[in-house]
Amino acid sequence: MNKKMSVFLGNTVVIFCVLLFMAIIFTGCVSTKTGTPIQAMEYQLFNSTFGKYSANVAMEKMPEAILVYKTEKSVYTCEWGEKFAQRLGLFRGCYKTNGGFYINETIYGGRSVDVRSDIGLIRFSDLGRKDNYPDKDKPVNLPPDDQVIRNVTDFLMSQNLLFTDAVFRGISFVELEHRNESNRKEITRGSKFVSFDRTLNSRRVVGSKIRVEVGENFDILDIWINWRNYTPYKEAPLRSVESAFEEFTTRELWCSGFSGSSDNVTVTNVTLVYYSQVPAAAGNEKYLQPVYVFESIAKQGNKTSSCTPLSVPATVERFEETY
Repeated sequence: MNKKMSVFLGNTVVIFCVLLFMAIIFTGCVSTKTGTPIQAMEYQLFNSTFGKYSANVAMEKMPEAILVYKTEKSVYTCEWGEKFAQRLGLFRGCYKTNGGFYINETIYGGRSVDVRSDIGLIRFSDLGRKDNYPDKDKPVNLPPDDQVIRNVTDFLMSQNLLFTDAVFRGISFVELEHRNESNRKEITRGSKFVSFDRTLNSRRVVGSKIRVEVGENFDILDIWINWRNYTPYKEAPLRSVESAFEEFTTRELWCSGFSGSSDNVTVTNVTLVYYSQVPAAAGNEKYLQPVYVFESIAKQGNKTSSCTPLSVPATVERFEETY
């Protein structure tokens, strides 16, 4: 091959690579797992003022309609509950209740399992751990985070409780302290919490949660699962953010450190999520509905305080009041 031909082929390869690179750039990024384009989230600027309330935030560009879900009853049997309890070292019979069942170690406390099939609630608690084993669960004896996460994940999967729409949230460490005879703080016990959130229709479901507390030797100390079954019901038109903002201004805000009303309120973030009822009110939940969540700060004189996020119905049609 002569020198001119080599140069020509070399230049051709370079040009081809450049064109291929530009084609990838202009057609969008590609997922390495699926080979499908990764859709970038579109944003919009929401700017509005209503009395002492103001908002000037970048937020997700909202769709015209969103899927509403219908609540379905969960199915947990006594047979399943007894096997679940045995995995936790609790070998007792199942007692049926209105809406579910419970399994207790003793009538005075100890370990207990409480399941409410009607509202999708599963609870386990080792109430006697602190009193009966004061030397356990010292912070230095707790297992490493990665092993705790692995053990909790394996346990939930073995019980069919790691649902397909569960999303790992994280692990946290909680310590208990008391003051000794010299009035000095001492860390007496510790535990680690592994948490999972939930997403449906690519949106977070506020209220649905899996939380598992782990102590020494990977012992499970507490389980809290609030996870109801939902099936698609219908698509509903989404109300405008401006309309929801006006309703937000009529709601009562709770801002830490304030007494009385604030001088002004500034919205710092707006998100669209689903809201799942807390267990105490879940018996009346017929639909899982989307809501706008407004985060804000308030000022009163020289004081500035963050306020509790407030939810406002996100659809034009009102299915039920669940906020």
